[in-house]
Amino acid sequence: MQTLTEEADALQQQVDEAEKELRRISDSVKANCRVLGANVSKAVQSRPLLERIDVVVIDEAGMINLPMAWYVAGLAGKRVVVAGDFRQLPAVNKAADDRGASDEDKTHARRWSATDAFRAAGLVTAAGTVRQDPRLVALSTQYRMREPICDLVNAVAYPDAPLRTGRDNESRIPFSPLVNAPVILIDTSGHCVPGPNHRTNPVHQAAVHELVRGLQYDEVLPPRKWENVLPGERATDRLAVIAPYRDQVNGLKRTLVERLGADYEGLVDTVHRFQGSQRPVVILDTVAGAGDYPGRFYLGTGLDSETCRLLNVALSRAQDHLVVIADVAFLRKKLPPRSEARTMLDHLETSAQSISVDQLIPVRSAAELAALPDEELTRPAFFPADQVDRAVRWDIERARKSIDIYTFLLSVPRVKKWLPLLAEKTAAGVSVVIHTRSPEEQREESVVARHSALVDQLKSAGCTVEYRERMHEKVFIVDDTVLWHGSLNLLGNLGPTDLMMRLEDPESCAQARRVMDQARRENPVYRGTSGTRPNQGPGGTKKRNPDASEGVAVGAIVWGRLYLNVSYQEKDEAKRLVNARFDGDNKLWYTDAEKVIPEQRQGWLRPKR
Repeated sequence: MQTLTEEADALQQQVDEAEKELRRISDSVKANCRVLGANVSKAVQSRPLLERIDVVVIDEAGMINLPMAWYVAGLAGKRVVVAGDFRQLPAVNKAADDRGASDEDKTHARRWSATDAFRAAGLVTAAGTVRQDPRLVALSTQYRMREPICDLVNAVAYPDAPLRTGRDNESRIPFSPLVNAPVILIDTSGHCVPGPNHRTNPVHQAAVHELVRGLQYDEVLPPRKWENVLPGERATDRLAVIAPYRDQVNGLKRTLVERLGADYEGLVDTVHRFQGSQRPVVILDTVAGAGDYPGRFYLGTGLDSETCRLLNVALSRAQDHLVVIADVAFLRKKLPPRSEARTMLDHLETSAQSISVDQLIPVRSAAELAALPDEELTRPAFFPADQVDRAVRWDIERARKSIDIYTFLLSVPRVKKWLPLLAEKTAAGVSVVIHTRSPEEQREESVVARHSALVDQLKSAGCTVEYRERMHEKVFIVDDTVLWHGSLNLLGNLGPTDLMMRLEDPESCAQARRVMDQARRENPVYRGTSGTRPNQGPGGTKKRNPDASEGVAVGAIVWGRLYLNVSYQEKDEAKRLVNARFDGDNKLWYTDAEKVIPEQRQGWLRPKR
């Protein structure tokens, strides 16, 4: 015991001496320091870094809120220089848009913590334009982007003060026909695969996958699992993939891990994460197109809008090549008039090299599948409507373990067509699960009876039928390896413009399941005091909807649902305003009990007459 105490005392003495030496070195550095760099948080939170500071330079000042800018400016004895771009991303501030905050608190936050030094000094108008002022000096020459990329950034974010280009117009990466122009538009118009929301787009993910595949083939990017790659030639040295929504970023990360064979930190991320960085090649995935709504990212207008700032940062990360993946037709239909996002589209369509997505993702026929080598078979591919059934049959015949069909419609001809083959597979031990809406969700009695009869036929053939409330998915998965999704209900009605995309990739199948399960969980939340889950009654017994005996009535709250009196003509408005859903068992519409019913629609809470 005495020996341990002596050793501890000796170690403590060494620590004390090391700390003393560290203080001596720190004091010596301070005494001789002429230029010191520190982030704003360090300057704010630490004791004075220097006894006396003549000049404080605040860089990236557009991202620094006003109180912190004031504090670090107060460290200066003679002069303060504020440098930054007030048309890039501002400081992160949650209070200004906090739904739980009062209007007074939001106003206070916008005035102080959501304001930067440029606006506080009166150099920027409320519209985001610049006021002429002798205190303001414009740095108008940039050295990052090739001139065509800079022209696009100017059109979107600096129409009143265009940047000049101070670098040459040569690319610094190996030649590739995929990126043989400074600005490239990959147009996915007409190749939409519907998704559960606006935050993901499987066609765009496949396009990024194939673009990276081609860049690997052309030796712009390292091959899969390549080791000992020289600095400057690694994937993260040459490429950035930017998307506005975290859901798409996560999907792209999984796609590129499979493609590159490694998880490259900093290769794929949101716009916010890329501010301050740059890459020779930047792929901007606009994502919008798989849902009906483009998303908040695109709703702003004006030079001071969040949309303008986000687009400015995303586009200006590129040094040599910028690739924008966009469903141009969808965006033109959905974007606000005179928005900066429309300006971006206009410039891309007139000035960029345009590539159709089917130049990356092949359009195949069913006859090709059997002859394709494994490398080609695993590539994403589009199949036109007249080829889908034969191609799907080829996959079903090869199924060994499982078949999952997500189809919200059931039609007599389609079930009759596929039933013998599905029965053959269930007899061979293959699990066949049909995910569809319940018969009760159909609107007409004749349709209810027909849907119920078709469900019985599928069950008689050995298929398992699982009901999904208000489902809209159109997905087909074989052996958790082959994924089909698009506009086709495999067991429902066919249309002349049906388009399907096929991927042979276990991770894509798993991702599709995760997205659909997430969409199912995002149905109105049940917060009843009994703690029951959406498909459970009291005691945990499996139950889709509550019984009338549990008090279901207009204005009542049951299982955390607020039941409403919504007419057929008002259903779309109810879905839009309060995310209303239909309880087929009780023939009533409902919403989350915590939803606020608008004053003009209080009639939804009054019983039917």
